[in-house]
Amino acid sequence: MADPSTEDTDSKVDLGSSFNDPTADVSYTSSDGVVFELHRKHIEVNAPNLPLPDVPSVNDQDGSKNPPIALQESAVVLDILFRFVRASTKDKKTLPPSLSDIIGPVLFEVAEASEKYGVVGALNVCLIHMNQMVTDGRYPLEIVNFSDRHGYEALENAAALLSLSYPYRDLVTKLSGSDLLRRFLLFRDEFANIRDTALSIMDKADCSSSGCQAIISLKLIYLSAVTENLANARSSIPHTAAACVYDLRYATSCKTMIYEKFSNLFDPELSPVKVLSDITLETTL
Repeated sequence: MADPSTEDTDSKVDLGSSFNDPTADVSYTSSDGVVFELHRKHIEVNAPNLPLPDVPSVNDQDGSKNPPIALQESAVVLDILFRFVRASTKDKKTLPPSLSDIIGPVLFEVAEASEKYGVVGALNVCLIHMNQMVTDGRYPLEIVNFSDRHGYEALENAAALLSLSYPYRDLVTKLSGSDLLRRFLLFRDEFANIRDTALSIMDKADCSSSGCQAIISLKLIYLSAVTENLANARSSIPHTAAACVYDLRYATSCKTMIYEKFSNLFDPELSPVKVLSDITLETTL
């Protein structure tokens, strides 16, 4: 059996192996001890917030270099990030990665480092993947965390809709932004109020005289739309179901009455529900 410590060391060497250009004039070391050599000219253009040595890295008298600058990120993250920093169209081998094979947690670490050091190319690729994650329903709480911290409101609000039914344990452990947990719980209450109002409308409807049987199916459809966090749960109910809410416009007066109340409830202009980015503790408490 291979020695795990040896395997770990070998993997770290592999991570930094493509950043060992002897002509590089700036060195960085990851939090787990891997050294990366880069050119100052690339850093100044593509990563303007990365720290640089105050004096030239190479000493003209003896050819020695300044010691590496320690960074907080791991070698895995820096290896990805620095590929965007040194990218050049002149050398196809240095083109930045697509990140399509990067697992979610690492993607968020790369995104945070991109924001921190101003690596716009890497950040844009990360945001593209996050938007696709929202479409696929993956990592919504992590996306809420990142987008709230850095001001990506559209991304935050889309991911928040997908997070409504997550258990409180997940909310407490994963929502780490300033006041974000409390704001998210207020946002969740907005949807709970709409749910309760909708159920009250259905419970109070007198369908017995008109023979309306759709109300039971409608309640099940509505509850499913809310609890499963469909992105359109606020504005519509699935039309493929047998008792679509829009079918209530016709036939009996009972159906018409329920439809009119539901229309008002789900009208974006009349609905009291706010998006997460609009909720503040000052305006809601």
